Amino acid sequence: MTLRGNALVLTGLLMLGGVLAACSSGDNTSASAPAPAASVAATSTVAPAAGASTAAPAATATPAADAPAEIVGLSLAEFGISGTGSVAAGRVTFEVSNSGMSPHNLRVVKSDLAPDALPQKDGMVDESRVDVLAKTEDIQQGGDDVEVDAELTAGRYLMFCNVVGHYQLGMVKELIVQ
Repeated sequence: MTLRGNALVLTGLLMLGGVLAACSSGDNTSASAPAPAASVAATSTVAPAAGASTAAPAATATPAADAPAEIVGLSLAEFGISGTGSVAAGRVTFEVSNSGMSPHNLRVVKSDLAPDALPQKDGMVDESRVDVLAKTEDIQQGGDDVEVDAELTAGRYLMFCNVVGHYQLGMVKELIVQ
């Protein structure tokens, strides 16, 4: 594994440790309920004036577009994709790096097909026959990391490199969205 790959793994482990520490409490004797997604303003117990409405204010929730994206770090190399295999449904940001020796790219499609069963044409996945939800341009070896966003619903997705021949050589990874 390269120094950059080791740094990505270490960063991921540190982030996971921080999340676990933040989510745990000193009292392990009872489970706490999750915080509500929306809040309703408190209503007064004083009787309303004659003719006034008695309806409680409407609940407000943060739109999904304003919610922070879940970050998925991916490293592309000959001939595989390393990174997480599951995420929560919603907005996802793929942070993609090329740790290999040749150019690579990323495509994300929702599919129930086997990882090696996507339709192909001319040594590549035939993108006219799949719904590509996220994609990058070719990333050169040693080039800058690339970010791409997608709104993903629950289901099974395939992430793959669509440089000629790379998909056929096994450069594909399953992603489960829950």
